[in-house]
Amino acid sequence: MSEGSAVVGAVAALQERTSNALDESRIAGVARTVATTTTTFVRESYLYQWLTAEPDPEVVVIDLAETRTVGPFIAVLDRIIETLTPIYRESRLADGINALAAFLEWAADTRIGRVLAALFEPPEPPAENTNTHDDDRSETTLDDVSSQTTLDGASSKAAMGEDIPEEDAPDLNTE
Repeated sequence: MSEGSAVVGAVAALQERTSNALDESRIAGVARTVATTTTTFVRESYLYQWLTAEPDPEVVVIDLAETRTVGPFIAVLDRIIETLTPIYRESRLADGINALAAFLEWAADTRIGRVLAALFEPPEPPAENTNTHDDDRSETTLDDVSSQTTLDGASSKAAMGEDIPEEDAPDLNTE
């Protein structure tokens, strides 16, 4: 039994000397400093905090497909869509819709298509009026607007989408 205690004592002494050597070693000290600095840097980083943050308790996500009320309807719709999709893809209806889509794309690239798109485009929202006094508002009549808005020949042709002859085109050279 004295052999066992001698071995245990030797192992304990070796462990103590190794521990003391590591505590006093410069390399081990630098390694501990680097490890501490790296750990601090990582844990204080935005990405680490974002990844380890607790979820917001006010946000509730419900998968409706797993509920008892909506789930069966979604399952039925999924089965119907899975059944009808291959039938639709081979139908004349799909061919007609694809042809219509191709025609509309072509029509949108024509001059008339661009004019129609410009006509149906919603107007810009009005600028907010910082003046809140009703007394300072001036009334503008249609005559005022028409007298202020005059277009020369080239501008009116461009506004109508017409080609402008070279002699009517404005000179853009600023040499």
